[in-house]
Amino acid sequence: MAYIIWPIVAFVLCSIPFGLFIAKSCANIDPREDGSRNTGATNVARLCGFKYGVATLVLDVGKGFVSVLMASAWMDSDFGLSIVVLAAILGHAFSCFMDFKGGKAVATTVGAFLAVSFWEPFLRRSMPRHGRPDRTRVHGVADHRAGSATVHVPDRPFRLCPRGAHRHGAALLATQGEHPPPRAR
Repeated sequence: MAYIIWPIVAFVLCSIPFGLFIAKSCANIDPREDGSRNTGATNVARLCGFKYGVATLVLDVGKGFVSVLMASAWMDSDFGLSIVVLAAILGHAFSCFMDFKGGKAVATTVGAFLAVSFWEPFLRRSMPRHGRPDRTRVHGVADHRAGSATVHVPDRPFRLCPRGAHRHGAALLATQGEHPPPRAR
């Protein structure tokens, strides 16, 4: 049931054209007729002023964030949440309040993706606790000591991607416990 309700809620909530409402109510301008003819934050800022553009940006990011965050509280499936994210983006791009014509959905996409990934850094325990290193650590792609992106399970290292791919930002280095010793060259 949640797979049907939450995408519809996200689509309708993200269909609200905040840029149009702000421009018409605050400056009596229709952004669909002037400037770039877009209801996004940039055009609203250009036509109505900076503070109205910022308000549009915050509300557009917020509607993507809130709709996906509400759905994530009720859904336990990543696939279902992906459908909600897609519905939120499509809701802004094809607004049911503007005859299924909408904006580019950049700010709403940012909000939706923030809702999906916002809590992970706070939930991941990557810092040592009580003087002991945590069991799992995720290290950045620029960790030059390993020579390649490798997952280290005790006594069984295996490679995630080819040697040197870390120089191109292609993988994360995930280690079990402490860093492995540097390789002899």
